[in-house]
Amino acid sequence: MSTSAPMSWPVRIGTLLFSAVFAAGFGAGGFFVGLLPLYQTFSAAWEVRSWQSVPAQVLEAQLDRRRDSEGSETYAVRVRYRYQVGAQTYESQRVGLDAQGHSDNVGDWHAQWHRRLQAAQSSGQALTAWVNPSEPAQALLDPHIRWPMLLFRLPFALVFTAVGLAAAWFFFKALRGPSGQATPAADAAAGLQRMGRSVRQSAGMLWFFALFWCGLSFPIAALFWMQEGPWFVKIFLLLFVLVGLGLIAWAGQQTRLAWRHAHTALALRPATPRAGEPLEVTLNLPERALRGRAPEPLVLRLAQYRVDDSGSGETRRLVEHLEQQAQPLPLPDGSARLVARFTLPDDAPAHGARRSGERVDWRLELMQAAGGVELSHDIAVQGSSTPAAQDRFALRSDWNQERPVGQTGRSAGLSDWPAQAGTVETADYQGLEFSQTGSRWVAAVLLLPFAVLLLLWAQEWAPRLSLHQRWTAWPLWGLGIVLALILHRATRRWRVLVHDQGLAVQRVSWLWSLQFSLPPNALDHLSTQLNYSASTRGGDMQEYHAVIAREADSAKARRITPGVAGEEGAQAVAQWLQGAWHDRAGRFTPGQGRSLQSGHSRPRWGWLLWAALMATLVLGVRGG
Repeated sequence: MSTSAPMSWPVRIGTLLFSAVFAAGFGAGGFFVGLLPLYQTFSAAWEVRSWQSVPAQVLEAQLDRRRDSEGSETYAVRVRYRYQVGAQTYESQRVGLDAQGHSDNVGDWHAQWHRRLQAAQSSGQALTAWVNPSEPAQALLDPHIRWPMLLFRLPFALVFTAVGLAAAWFFFKALRGPSGQATPAADAAAGLQRMGRSVRQSAGMLWFFALFWCGLSFPIAALFWMQEGPWFVKIFLLLFVLVGLGLIAWAGQQTRLAWRHAHTALALRPATPRAGEPLEVTLNLPERALRGRAPEPLVLRLAQYRVDDSGSGETRRLVEHLEQQAQPLPLPDGSARLVARFTLPDDAPAHGARRSGERVDWRLELMQAAGGVELSHDIAVQGSSTPAAQDRFALRSDWNQERPVGQTGRSAGLSDWPAQAGTVETADYQGLEFSQTGSRWVAAVLLLPFAVLLLLWAQEWAPRLSLHQRWTAWPLWGLGIVLALILHRATRRWRVLVHDQGLAVQRVSWLWSLQFSLPPNALDHLSTQLNYSASTRGGDMQEYHAVIAREADSAKARRITPGVAGEEGAQAVAQWLQGAWHDRAGRFTPGQGRSLQSGHSRPRWGWLLWAALMATLVLGVRGG
């Protein structure tokens, strides 16, 4: 049976209040702005399908304009027309399926009907009205569904309602408190526990996020494609549709994984693991969990996580793990059994205990071939009766302390080489180039506000301005700033080069180039420094260390690398740079030393591309 640590009362009360506000706000928005209008639209469309057509004479027609405090205009077509059913004459003011005739600015439906009604009134031409045969006083002019308005309401109906229901689920879960998961009697008698819970939760969260993303991006993209607008905006919105499709595919993969492990069972001996004692783990994999696997040993990992749950969310970091390879033992029914043995550390804290302000989680994990976690399960480890006075895994407080290279007491080598560092070599230098994954993610995140601003610019601001005003309007410069940040972050590169005359550090993008140089003696005064910590995939916390260099006669420190994963990784990078210098020092030819490029900080050619994109944006908007 999976156990979960109870929430503290402050966290529980905060969760209740937070989830209650979201459940009420998003639930009400989803119902009144999304679900209820959609129901009314479909109900009215179903009702008028049997209404009869009669000629109608337009008496009055006008287009009401309303401007809110932010300057946005909404429209509503108003009409009064007369029609005859039998010997009785009637008048009506209803145009579409919306009986109340609300104003909006979605598409040009109101403007089109206003032009059509004015033309009919001025020419005296009759229009077709649709009349309820059972109540002839009820009539309308347009019995069709306004699909752009339907697409406009879909995000409220899907996304707001989903967020409200999820918040309500969290509210009742916090109100009820933690509860054990029901285990079949046969499994309980055999001491087995089901392991598929973590995968089901992951699949559920992915489906929720995919619904949120697709519920916003799909209707907005479809709405914009149904209207006249700049082609480059339409193409850009398709990127969000592709991301949504990718999320659906990812959620489908996790759902398939949850199905494969629905009957994966776990047995522990002893049933209650204790600190400092051996633990035998038996994992029973069903036949469908083995399909497509190579006949090779699988890796089981017993991991200790520290969870920071002091805020509204949770952040966890992997602090300790034990790994064992286990060869699957085939069974007659097509399933297989894995057996692994661990010895828990003597100072292992209890599962759910609090150490250094963080919650302790012990988990048994089935690892993927690529190194990720395929399946995990909480293990109720019992802590030592005499816990250690000092916590080995307390959060680090040495953010500003430097550790000299080669004097940390740890062996840093190629086995610790960070994945984000790659080597480059030419006749003039040896060096390292660091992947800028974090910078690329920043660029990807900026795409969403850029898309929103671009959509508002193309639909609301630009069409009302002259060409000269468009160049000076503040929304355009907001778009320009976000576009420049995207180009800079998406193309940034970081290189450290060892030349014959010293060290050169280059940080360049399409928009900017920054370079500084250091003499050879700086390579003899390298150190590492904790730069930042970040959550990796799965919520684990990873520390990132940078290499710091100092000149022999200067107290000024210069950071020469970005943060790399782990202190051992930063040590390995620093030792590689020192080795590269000593390697090149033996190849000098007298009188042929090559000097380094001077340091600089200057713009690059990417600003021309930025200017071209901004010109395309201004000239490509309709009405230009």
